[in-house]
Amino acid sequence: MKRGKLCKKTNFNLELFVNLKKIKFLGYNKLSKMKILKTIYGVRKKNIKNYCKIYKINIKNYDSISKILEKRIDNIIFRMGFCFTRKHARQLINHRHVYLNNKIITFPSKILKVGDMIEIKNHSFKNFKKEIKENFFLDFKSFRGIIIKKINYNIFKNEY
Repeated sequence: MKRGKLCKKTNFNLELFVNLKKIKFLGYNKLSKMKILKTIYGVRKKNIKNYCKIYKINIKNYDSISKILEKRIDNIIFRMGFCFTRKHARQLINHRHVYLNNKIITFPSKILKVGDMIEIKNHSFKNFKKEIKENFFLDFKSFRGIIIKKINYNIFKNEY
């Protein structure tokens, strides 16, 4: 494939293809790991560099970067199953529908820790993923979730 066509394919939403093997199967094996991180989590390279400065890690250490990005509030809302995509989770946060420890949160880059409680107000959506997650305690009737375990999900190894 030509480079131009490959770059155009990176705009494709990779939300469904978190597993790196599926990405390779679909022809995205020539993408760099940085581009995969940017596409899956919806962050810019500048934001990733800022996380590397804050947490004092190497920019080439993609496993550590993905662990940090997994702790963001928009990703945790997606992992809890209250949203189907990370973009939808970001939109809920920007529209002030998400409460973190009973306070409104308006920026999706907040890093969470064990024991934080997330609540979604004004939920007009009825379709969400009702699955039991081992890292969270979920109450689907009141749209609440509490982080009970440290989050160690890594997209490049696909293991908890």
